[in-house]
Amino acid sequence: MRLLLLAGTNHGLMSVHAAAPWSLVNHQELRVRETPEFIHNLTAPGPEAVLITDEALPDGLAAERRVIQAVLELCARMDTGVPVVLVTRDPLHTEVSSALRRQYSGFSVLAYDTPRLPLQLIEEAFARLKEGGRSAQRHSQASGGPETGQVSEPAGKKRSFLDRFRSKPRSGEAPAATDPLSRELANISRGMSRVVAVTGHRGSGLTSTAVNLAAEAAKRGLNTILVDLDTDYRGSNLYFSGFDEQARRDEHLGSSLIRMLARPQDYRQSAFHVKGNLWMSTLSYGFQDKRAIGQFLTSEKLAGMLSALRSSFNLVVLDLPLDVMRTLESSLIHMDTFGLCVPNNLYSVLSTLRNIELVLERDSASYLNAKTKVIVTRYNHSLRFRSDLFAPEKVSELLGSGLSDSFRFEPPLAGYVPYHQDFDLQIESDIPLVNSGAEFESAFGKILLRLMEGSG
Repeated sequence: MRLLLLAGTNHGLMSVHAAAPWSLVNHQELRVRETPEFIHNLTAPGPEAVLITDEALPDGLAAERRVIQAVLELCARMDTGVPVVLVTRDPLHTEVSSALRRQYSGFSVLAYDTPRLPLQLIEEAFARLKEGGRSAQRHSQASGGPETGQVSEPAGKKRSFLDRFRSKPRSGEAPAATDPLSRELANISRGMSRVVAVTGHRGSGLTSTAVNLAAEAAKRGLNTILVDLDTDYRGSNLYFSGFDEQARRDEHLGSSLIRMLARPQDYRQSAFHVKGNLWMSTLSYGFQDKRAIGQFLTSEKLAGMLSALRSSFNLVVLDLPLDVMRTLESSLIHMDTFGLCVPNNLYSVLSTLRNIELVLERDSASYLNAKTKVIVTRYNHSLRFRSDLFAPEKVSELLGSGLSDSFRFEPPLAGYVPYHQDFDLQIESDIPLVNSGAEFESAFGKILLRLMEGSG
């Protein structure tokens, strides 16, 4: 079946799902306002179905209503009429789409309110087009309200905090609480898409923490991307050997981070798909263009990339060492939370505070202080401080005890990562700690929750 895909900058993402029996009429991105001219100049057979997403309507439904109506009229004149499905999160869709549906019976709307277009809704849109746009509403309301792609909740059941980030599950596949952490998450209120910067002085375990938080988030159903901003060491490559292996065959992938900063809306062509819900962007070890790094790794480019990634991912995890913040200082306000990695020893506490003083101006350090939650990495339960156990809470207390004028308030504790003799084996085995046992899965799950709740 011939499909006209009106998805604007989202063309690449949507075309991935346009498998058999679909064949695309347009192989380049197209917006609704360009469609009448495109159809007029079309020499090949016309479309048998049309799919529209918000990216094809940059000014919104209300502003482009007349253009949509013109496209619908063109579709109505093709053979027996071409079904058109609009997938949107525009809050004005009810008013606009109801009038258009009355004028054109082949037009239907699927609405969603999640940060990212759910895969389930994409599948439903294709199914509806295949059936000729005549399928019944999946969740019709007694009042005759607008169509929606949302899954209704059972009466009296609270939604999990992390459920707000997940793509909607298929019918009958709703996740159930199976452990104490899941039951705790169910009592947390609604959240939003997040940018979490994992930071700390070098050697504090921040790259391992960033990798494991991203892996844990993906396991729990969040669409997640890990962005390694440490262009000197590129440590995330150690944890995902598949990236470097593929980058040797594809030189474009080797410059993934630069390409993401240049055109973040094309992340599917630039980032490395690890598996499932997890993506990664970094530089390969072979990429040595210092000029390109200096040109694109700037606060302005990073702010633009984060803004674009928010609309495509539930969680953006940044590997951002403290010394790298020096060149990206003005972009810190675009990050919701900082997970500050500090092992439970006095040297690490003092090194962390000293790094903050050297790298950041006073105002930026205060912002970092206000947005920070402490992650005690490689926690050694036998260490002591002044005859008492060096507990995780003691790390937070010392950071805010006045040892530094740049970091004056005690940051809350996100959690701690237990020390294990096999800690570094995750590099050799290519398996993050969160996939090696319940202890680490629980530890990183709790840290993930604390970093995401109440931020933004």
